[in-house]
Amino acid sequence: MKKLLLILTLCITASSYAQIINFPDANFKAKLLAAESGNGIAYGTSGGSFKLDANDDGEIEVSEALLVGTLHLRSSNISDLTGLESFANIRTLNCDYNNLTILDLSALNNIEKVNANNNSLTSVTIAGSASLEYINLNTNQLTSIYLNGLPNLGALSINDNQITTLDAQVLTEAYRLDCKGNLLTSLDVSNLSSLILLRCDNNLLESLNIKNGNFRQTGWSFSGNPTLKYICADPELFTIVENKITEYGYTDCYVNSLCSYVSGQSFYSITGAILFDEEADGCDMNDAVSPNLEFTLYNGSNTGTAFSDATGNYHFDIQDGNYTVTPVPINPTYFTISPASVTVNFPADPAPNTQDFCVTPNGVYNDLAIEFGSSGVAAFTNTSYPISDDYPIALADNDLSFSFRIFYQNKGTTTQSGTLNYGFDNAEITMVTTTPVATNQTSNSLSWNFTDLRPFETREILVVLEFTGQGMHNFFHTATVTPSETEFTPSDNTISLTHEVFCCLLSTPESSFSDYFTMYPNPTKNTLNLKLKKNIAISSFTVYNMFGQKVKTIPYRNTELTSIDVTDLKTGQYFIRIATDKTVLTARFIKE
Repeated sequence: MKKLLLILTLCITASSYAQIINFPDANFKAKLLAAESGNGIAYGTSGGSFKLDANDDGEIEVSEALLVGTLHLRSSNISDLTGLESFANIRTLNCDYNNLTILDLSALNNIEKVNANNNSLTSVTIAGSASLEYINLNTNQLTSIYLNGLPNLGALSINDNQITTLDAQVLTEAYRLDCKGNLLTSLDVSNLSSLILLRCDNNLLESLNIKNGNFRQTGWSFSGNPTLKYICADPELFTIVENKITEYGYTDCYVNSLCSYVSGQSFYSITGAILFDEEADGCDMNDAVSPNLEFTLYNGSNTGTAFSDATGNYHFDIQDGNYTVTPVPINPTYFTISPASVTVNFPADPAPNTQDFCVTPNGVYNDLAIEFGSSGVAAFTNTSYPISDDYPIALADNDLSFSFRIFYQNKGTTTQSGTLNYGFDNAEITMVTTTPVATNQTSNSLSWNFTDLRPFETREILVVLEFTGQGMHNFFHTATVTPSETEFTPSDNTISLTHEVFCCLLSTPESSFSDYFTMYPNPTKNTLNLKLKKNIAISSFTVYNMFGQKVKTIPYRNTELTSIDVTDLKTGQYFIRIATDKTVLTARFIKE
């Protein structure tokens, strides 16, 4: 019987020791043992920092590790993270400024955010981390990185490494990519339709493909790449890209939308003018030009697009091959273009190759169109940034204004005159200013008279709305362009939109943010905590930047305290928006 009791005791003891995690790195273990309530090292899965070694046995057990949702290990002289695999519920890991050479996240199925910058990493295993949303690997010694199996990765930072190739095409949900200071010779982000920020400065780039159909990119840069020869882009961005090329001092870099670059081949130019034969007596240099006319360029396998500029001229830079250039009228019923297309063959044909086109009306068609667009950009096809109902209006403490443009265009064959009317909900508007000044104005409407709007011509009106900033509401506005002659297609003569407005004075007295939540700390560097004060059904938390762009969505986990990791956000002001069953609550916070 004594032997049996001894064996049982030994088994129980062995079982207990089996739950203790082995940490070969003494500094890693010491950091974990130092975690106490309030010192910000270990946070629970429901938020709030806590003492990790709960039983004070000088060890970290699996049961204790499973309680951890966030670890802050910054600047702890850690070289080895062996043992981290036992933290199966961890969602945020900050291990920056250590001595790590290997980072393996393959066992952490719930990991969402990682800061591992400023280490000595030569190997990173993140492929298959399906929950991963953000990772910072800046300033390490990586020569490669495998990115498959990351369906939720929105932001990747790998600046200042030694990476020679990057398959970014698999990051279909990415909105931000930082890859400055590497050894990349080419970069293709054409699959990243949500990308709004790209930093690829100081590489060895020869070609760059940013043709992804996203015309609202708010920031990208590619300076410090003197070997850059070719950029494939959406034609809507040609002007912006070409201005960047000039800014960076690149003298031998070309842009088109074919995406068929061949290293070592020369570039050749096709140019010409688009003339409008309004009198139907044949085109000559006295005729008006046709701006914003679309062209397609086909080389037998790839198709590209470009538009004539404000002076009615077009320009293609292309490499060796046979190309067919085809002008595309706004409405083929209205216009005939001659010649219908031209074919060039480089290098056999002389370059630059010049070919003009003549646009002739097919009859009398009175056709105007109108749209709203972001402030500071041109209208309709070639550089259009249209705004729609899902475009939020975000106001700041020191700027309660929202500016946009009304564009109206003559799509028809006849010169037009008429009136443009703009109406708006003035309940929260304190002032409206416009350029040009309105012909007539009331408390909730403005109108302008216009004359001699020629075919293909687009004009614009800058509108600046000053809001009271009191509360959050939906703002409705509408605009109609009315010609003096009978309109052929009136369906596009009116635009009406409703936008969600949120601001610094963020809530109505009936649904004050502070009535429902305590938010702390604010400002914050790493974590923003939201503590629920009243019972309310919550669906989600969403963070917006000051441009009204969604930068982070956090699901509600049915807990009283929600901790949001904001380490990946740039320094500045943000809005947190909370959707509930009673109202929508919004508050401003500052990321330091």
